[in-house]
Amino acid sequence: MNSSFPPSRWRSRRTRSGQSNDETSLHPLANSFEALLKNKRYESPNEFVSVINLWSNLVGDRMKAHATPVKIDGNELIVYVDHPAWATELKLMNSKVIERLKSELGTTSIIRLKVYVRAATDVD
Repeated sequence: MNSSFPPSRWRSRRTRSGQSNDETSLHPLANSFEALLKNKRYESPNEFVSVINLWSNLVGDRMKAHATPVKIDGNELIVYVDHPAWATELKLMNSKVIERLKSELGTTSIIRLKVYVRAATDVD
């Protein structure tokens, strides 16, 4: 039995392109995250982050407690709410939210909210 450490299966291996797959070839997580967002068809990852950061200003603290922006799909901001009553209220606020978003960001690709009811889950 070979007692060398680390076992050979843990050692760095070369890929077909000849590059090592050890830690020196790892990409920063930020680059991977940005690539993932671009692949998900977000107009701008920064736009979604801005929406998250501004959410309380856009909808108010009461609505924020029940509504969560999930993603930007094309020109729609997808939002999940925890009850149909909140969905109705947020739909009525649609034009004001978009107006506030435009005034905060200057320009935005979002022209409407798309609201879905999702049951809230208890996390303890």
